[in-house]
Amino acid sequence: MQPDITHELLARYRAGQCTPDERNALRSYFLQTDKSALEELMAKDWQQTDPATPLPEGVAEAIWEQIRQSIVAEATPVISISKRRSGWYMAAAAAAVFLVVAGSWWFLGQNTGSNALPVSESGIEAPKGWLIRNNESTAARQFTLPDGSALTLAPKSRIMYPEKFTGELRVVRLQGQAFFSVYHDASHPFVVQTPSILVRVLGTSFTVKAFTRQSTAEVSVKTGRVQVSPADGKTAMLLTPNQRITLTVANGHVIKSLVAKPEVVNPSAVINRFVFADTPVASVFDMLERAYGVTIRFDRQALANCTLNAELTDQPLFTKLDMICSSIGAAYSVEGTEIHVRGTGCETEK
Repeated sequence: MQPDITHELLARYRAGQCTPDERNALRSYFLQTDKSALEELMAKDWQQTDPATPLPEGVAEAIWEQIRQSIVAEATPVISISKRRSGWYMAAAAAAVFLVVAGSWWFLGQNTGSNALPVSESGIEAPKGWLIRNNESTAARQFTLPDGSALTLAPKSRIMYPEKFTGELRVVRLQGQAFFSVYHDASHPFVVQTPSILVRVLGTSFTVKAFTRQSTAEVSVKTGRVQVSPADGKTAMLLTPNQRITLTVANGHVIKSLVAKPEVVNPSAVINRFVFADTPVASVFDMLERAYGVTIRFDRQALANCTLNAELTDQPLFTKLDMICSSIGAAYSVEGTEIHVRGTGCETEK
């Protein structure tokens, strides 16, 4: 039997006040419903929230796409499953669908109704039960969030978060720049909201840079995986360690690339502290790939005779690549999140 999905029920869910039976009913509904029914429900709920404004164009399509991506990204088990999907899969898919629907709708409603985030020239007005932390100093400040997550707030930045996280999502709001080390909680995704960008994780470390008057916003990942989308929720990108996205605020255009200074993310892949003695350059590139979690593309056949003698212990990744390429007469370029090395090869000694 289809539950009666009312505005009041959705509001209670967003506030974390639903009973277990109500949450189960909602998840079942969103798993079984189709796109047209979801669009109708969202339109009705929006009108209850803001009767004077029609549902913004593209909102329903954006949320539907997030539902589809959520099922693929979060509900696929690591073991193979038959075409008759298991009960575990269906339960995980239902949870993923409802998390995205509730979270996306909550974010898209931030400019209307009781969820509004008032912003003025003098700053943010915190909703009841929320805390504001400002950093007006010239040095970074550290805070601990209610769930145990660590936060390093850059100068001229502001963070706002509830005194206690409730509901399905752990939501914080940022103006400026901050580094987050998030406590892992698979059942309660952690979300960073800024005026231009949304970041969603389970447990990882990453930096968000989104100052109010800057033309771009940026997210870079140190560990784990991060899902990033513009504030309108229309697109989403998955970032892994040493990757970043840069968003142009004016048009929502997003570029995915490597961070400026990639760090070692897999220390066990490092052999002899990056000290090489007559080491085939292909083996060197393979080690750098594993150690930094990046993709290095090169012509193995062309560089088959190239070897390296060097100590690259303390150099950043791109300096390492500069030195390697210089020694074998090659060059490299960073193309998106990949590094491409081009060279004609090395002559063998006679």
